[in-house]
Amino acid sequence: MSRLPIAGFVLLVLGALLVSGCSGPAGSPGPTTTTQATPPPTTLLVTMPPVVSPVVSQTVVPTEAGGTFCTPGILPNIYSIDFQVQNNGESINPRIIVTCRGGNGLNFISGVNIRVTRSDGVVETARMPTPLFVGESVSLGGTTRNNDRAEICVTAPQVETIEVFDEIIPFRTYN
Repeated sequence: MSRLPIAGFVLLVLGALLVSGCSGPAGSPGPTTTTQATPPPTTLLVTMPPVVSPVVSQTVVPTEAGGTFCTPGILPNIYSIDFQVQNNGESINPRIIVTCRGGNGLNFISGVNIRVTRSDGVVETARMPTPLFVGESVSLGGTTRNNDRAEICVTAPQVETIEVFDEIIPFRTYN
């Protein structure tokens, strides 16, 4: 057999390495790491103008004051917890699914209350069972319109019940 195909392959691989930029100039410094203190997160409070809608339209709008469900606030970082809220996108049986995604406060949160205000005016509430774990989910009824409102309130030690999520959940999202 000839050694020509093997030598050609080796030259092709070396050429690809040179073209791809894997080898830099001899004087180029390597990667450096710098450590900087991160500033504490800042909260931006946006005031929404009042929404005026005709009587025939039932638009659900998140409120700044949180209504009577619970008080809005900032959960301390030690009790932080993440939730994923989405609609299942099924037009035959639309559901809003709230899933716990974990966080620092996973073992400290003593209660999670969820309220969904549907666009047809029906209000459904649920409580996520404790102790929480990653992947725990609760499913509530939704509508096929794009204006169902979901609110999540958590109860943690040393703080009262605080609203951590209040948003309109779209029926379907298109990327």
